[in-house]
Amino acid sequence: MEKMRVLVHGELVVAMAVSSFTRHVFTCGRRSIKVWSLTGQVAEDRFPESHLPVQTPGAFLRTCLLSSNSRSLLAGGYNLPSVSMWDLVAPSLHVKEELPCAGLNCQTLAADLDANLAFAGFTNGVVRIWDVRDQSVVRCVQGVGRGSILFAASPSHLCPPSCRHPDLGCGTVPA
Repeated sequence: MEKMRVLVHGELVVAMAVSSFTRHVFTCGRRSIKVWSLTGQVAEDRFPESHLPVQTPGAFLRTCLLSSNSRSLLAGGYNLPSVSMWDLVAPSLHVKEELPCAGLNCQTLAADLDANLAFAGFTNGVVRIWDVRDQSVVRCVQGVGRGSILFAASPSHLCPPSCRHPDLGCGTVPA
């Protein structure tokens, strides 16, 4: 594998996403998401196209997820009041949806935007599922144990392995 380009984010990068559709890379650091264009021919890039800073004092990002159609970027982390959904096709980048999760620390994200669903796994074992059309919580499920929740996602099956819910085609949830 050959190194093609170096993107100098300037802090630890905890997650990243690549859009071949828009030819952008999104690097998620603790204090910001930086948006890099892949259209230029530079070997080392120190100047992102956009910079999306964390606005909440004492909060930091932990994860980001590019939607399958490259039209939205979800971002979550610690001490944030919500998971942010950024609109990537608008003339200027902006948050189009805020999915509430005050008091929870987001570790991982998944989405099926065709079905208008977003999923987040939190450090306390909770899995929260939102309807992105109105930002309402569809379901909040306690996972097995505490800690990071990992997701398995495909267009026909989207569910964290520890979540078993009949409405999601994932088995049953204990009462």
